[in-house]
Parts: sequence; C-alpha cells; structure tokens
Amino acid sequence: MMSLGTVLRKAIRGSGFYAIIQEGIRHGVLVKLISQKSSVRTLCLSHGLRKEETKSHNPAELDLDGWKTMMKSDPPEAENETVSETNEDSSLTAMRELVEMWRLAGKMVPENISEEQLKILMELSTKSSRKKYLKHLTIKEGLKKSRREKKEKLKEARKADLESLEEKEESGLRNTFFLHVLQRTMDNMYNAKAAQSMLFGQPLVFDMAYSSYMSKRELENTVNQLMESEGWNRRSPDPFHIHFCNFETDGTYHKEFIRRYQEAWDRLFLTATRSEEH
Repeated sequence: MMSLGTVLRKAIRGSGFYAIIQEGIRHGVLVKLISQKSSVRTLCLSHGLRKEETKSHNPAELDLDGWKTMMKSDPPEAENETVSETNEDSSLTAMRELVEMWRLAGKMVPENISEEQLKILMELSTKSSRKKYLKHLTIKEGLKKSRREKKEKLKEARKADLESLEEKEESGLRNTFFLHVLQRTMDNMYNAKAAQSMLFGQPLVFDMAYSSYMSKRELENTVNQLMESEGWNRRSPDPFHIHFCNFETDGTYHKEFIRRYQEAWDRLFLTATRSEEH
C-alpha cells in the first residue's frame, strides 16, 4: 500500500505543472524569480533595519534639538525680573488711577505725586491709612506752595525797594554811614569758625543708629531738626563740633541729607563716622 507522500509526488509529476517547473529550472527563470523575491525581502528587512539604526545611532540630531530648545528658552532669573517689573508698573498705574479718581471725587489729594510716594501708598494696607497719608501730602504741598508765594512776594517787594532807592540816589546823596557786608563774606566767616570748632570746639554728638525704627515722616522731621541745629550752630559766635556717629554711607539719613543739601553737603564742616570706626 503506497503512502500519502508517494501518491502526491506521482500526482505532481503526472500533471503539467511539474513539466513547467522542470522547464523553468532548465532555463534559469525560476531561480531568477526566487532570487528576486528573496532580494526584495532582504531589501525590506534591511530598509527597516537601516531605519531603526538611523533612529538609534543618530545622536547629533538629538543634540541639535536640545540645543535649539535651550537657546530658545530664556533664563529663569530674567523672566522673573521682567514679570516683577511689569507687575510693579501695572500696580503703580492702578494706584495712580485710584488717586486720580479720589481727586475727581473731591477728596484731599495732592496735585503732584511722585513714584516714591506711590510706592509708600501701596505699602499701606487699609483705606483709612491711605487717606491719611494723602491728606498729609496735600497739607505739605499747600505749605510749600504758600512758602513759594511768600518768597515771590518778598522778592517783588525787595525789587520795588531797590528801584525806589535807586530813584532816591539819582535825586540826592547816598547814605554811606553803614558798611555794606556781602553775604559771601559772612559765609566765609561762618565757615572759618566751623573749621576752628572741628579742631578746638566742644563736640556735639548725634547718634544716627535709629533710622530703621523710624517711619518716613519721623525721618523727615529728624532731618529738619538736624539741619536747623547745624544752621544755628554755624551762625553761633562759639560753635560746637557737630559729630554724626553710626552714620551709614548711602543710608536713609545720607540720602535725605544729599537730597536737601545737594552739592553743599560735601562742603559742611562736620564729622560723620560709622559704627566700625568707634
């Protein structure tokens, strides 16, 4: 009895398909087809492998992308600074608009307000404290305005007196009984006495270490009193040697003195020392 494989082999050999295969092998056509098919498969596989290799073995492209993202991103500190500056500008603008609204509502608000005063106003938490501070600035501005008007009136009165004196001098003789002393001469005399007091005078010491415990208004009042003391001491016939101890350079007192005295601060005859020098 024949097996199933033998029967199939005989059936194939007896059919026309077997003769076609034999003819293709004899002429090499079938081998060429098989080789083409296998090469196509190898091409597909090799193409996939090359793709995978290029994906896995191309670090330069990954580094380039990382470099691009790193260059496009800004430093965090610069971003924080710009965000804080924009927030501060917007808050100052909002506070200025609020002050303008209160002015239109008829409340006591100064006509001119600086950025420093706006920052102090922003630090105040309650509405009543802000109104009190604006009222203080309004009163202060009114006093300055009245002083300016008085000075202008005095200037006009002096100008009128000088014109009347010139008219009298043209008409008659000039009275030269009193010697006219220039203000420059008086200043030189005061400065000479102040310089002498720095060498031989009794020291008058002011402790400047309490500025951190003072508010803005208390600091301004203290500077006003110190300036008045310095002025009366300079015009005294026997002046003291003024000594500011615990005086910090570029501190709150120093900035306020420079704002008031301006260029005359460097020409004052007084001693200012820090705490390390004692």
